[in-house]
Amino acid sequence: MFATESGTMVRAEIDPRVGGKYAFVDRRPSEGDVEHTGEYLAIERPRRLEFTLQVARYSANVDRVIVEIASTPDGCEVTLTHEMGNDEAEYIKYKDRTEQGWAHILDGLEKTLS
Repeated sequence: MFATESGTMVRAEIDPRVGGKYAFVDRRPSEGDVEHTGEYLAIERPRRLEFTLQVARYSANVDRVIVEIASTPDGCEVTLTHEMGNDEAEYIKYKDRTEQGWAHILDGLEKTLS
C-alpha cells in the first residue's frame, strides 16, 4: 500500500499469513488519518494474494480484493479485482474513487520497482 500523493503513510501493521490482519494509516492533509484494515484470505506466493478491505471512515462494507500476478516475456502482469459490497448506492458513490486509489497504488508500485 502507498499513501495518497499528498498523504504520508504513518502506520503499517502487517501479520502476513492466512488469517492474519493488517492496518495501514494514510495521513491526508485535507482528511486527516484514514485507516485501511483487513484480513489475509489467501497467500499463494508469488502468484496470488486475497484479502478483505475496510475503510470504516467511508463505509461499513468489508470488500474483497484479489491480486493475481502472471509472468510475461517482459516481466509480469498484475490483475487486481476489487469486489465491493452489495449496497448499490455505495458502489456508485465510491466506484470512481476506488479505481483512482488502486491506480495510484499500482503507479506507486511501478515507480518503486523501476
